[in-house]
Amino acid sequence: MACWKILVALLVLFLLSFPLPVSVKAIKAVSLPLTNTTEAKVRCVKSERNALLRFKQGFTDPSDRLASWVGKECCIWKGIYCDAGYNVIRLDLNDRTNNCYWKKVGYSIPGNSTCLGGNISFDLLDLHHLEYLDLGGNDFQGLTTPNFLSSLKKLQYLNLSFSSLIGVPPSLGNLSNLQYLNFRACSYPYDNVERSWVKDLNWVSGLSSLKYLDLAYVNLSSATHWLDSINKLPSLVTLSLQNCSLHYLPYSFPNWNMTSLSYLSLSQNKFVNSELPKWLSNATTIETLYMVYSNIEGPISNVEWGKLCNLQKLYLEQNKLNGDISRVVEGLSNCSNPTIEV
Repeated sequence: MACWKILVALLVLFLLSFPLPVSVKAIKAVSLPLTNTTEAKVRCVKSERNALLRFKQGFTDPSDRLASWVGKECCIWKGIYCDAGYNVIRLDLNDRTNNCYWKKVGYSIPGNSTCLGGNISFDLLDLHHLEYLDLGGNDFQGLTTPNFLSSLKKLQYLNLSFSSLIGVPPSLGNLSNLQYLNFRACSYPYDNVERSWVKDLNWVSGLSSLKYLDLAYVNLSSATHWLDSINKLPSLVTLSLQNCSLHYLPYSFPNWNMTSLSYLSLSQNKFVNSELPKWLSNATTIETLYMVYSNIEGPISNVEWGKLCNLQKLYLEQNKLNGDISRVVEGLSNCSNPTIEV
C-alpha cells in the first residue's frame, strides 16, 4: 500500500511539472483592460472630462468633428492628449483642412463647414495641467479673445491663428511659460474693426520663455515702441510682423538682446521715411531676413553685412534702396564659412 501511495505522489508531481495548455485567445483576454467591470482604470480625470463636455457645449460643430467626445475615456477623444496621470495636457482643435478658411474668404465648399465656432468657455480653466492649446483655423465670428486664457499658467503653446477672434489681450503677458504664440491673421475678416488692433506690445516683455511670435496681419499701427518690447525676449528664435501696418522703424537700437533670433520678417509694412536699420548688424544670429514691400529707402550699405555670417536667405525686393550691391556680396563673402543661399 505504501508503495502505491508513493507511485501516485510521483505521478502527480510529474504531471505538475508540465505547463497547462492555454490558448492564445485566453492569453489575450487576460491582458485586456476590464472595461466592463468596476475594477477598470478609466483613462481620464473625471473633473477634466466634465469640463471638456461643458466646453464642447459652447461650440457650434456643423461637421461633427467632436463626435468622438463621448463616454468616459476622454484621453482618446479626438484632439485630446493626456500625460501618464491621465491629466489633459494638450487640446488641439485646429482645422487643418483649410475648408474653414476658404469658406471665410467666400468660396463655396461642398458638405458641412468644418469650422468650429460659438463660444470659448471658462471651463478651460478646469484643465489645470494644460500646456498646449490650438484653436487655429476656425471661425469664432468676431468673438473677443478671452482674457481668461492668461490664467492657464502652464500654457507653453498657444495658437489662435486664422480663428476670427478679435483682439490680443495684454493679460497674455502673464504666461511666463509660453514658448509659442501665434495670432497670424487672427481677426480675419474683422481686421478693420478697431477692437482688433493692438495698441502697444508692452505686455510681450512678460513672456520671458517665448521662442516663437507671429503677429502677422495684426494691426500694430499704434505700437510705436514695438522693438523695445520685443527686444526683452532673449530666447526669441522666430519673429513675424508681416503686414502689421507698422510705420516706425528705428534706425539705430542700442543693447541688442535677441541673441537667439534666427528668422525675422518685417515685410509689407509701409514704413515712413525709414532706412535699412543699422541695428541689423547686431542681429548676427539671423538666418532668414524678409523686408520686402516695406518702403525702405537709402543706402544698402547701412548694414555691416560681414557680421551676418549665419545669413542664409535675404529678401529686400520692392523697396527704394540704392548703392552698390557688391558691398553686400563682399561683406557676406568675407565670412569664414559663408552660408548665404538665396
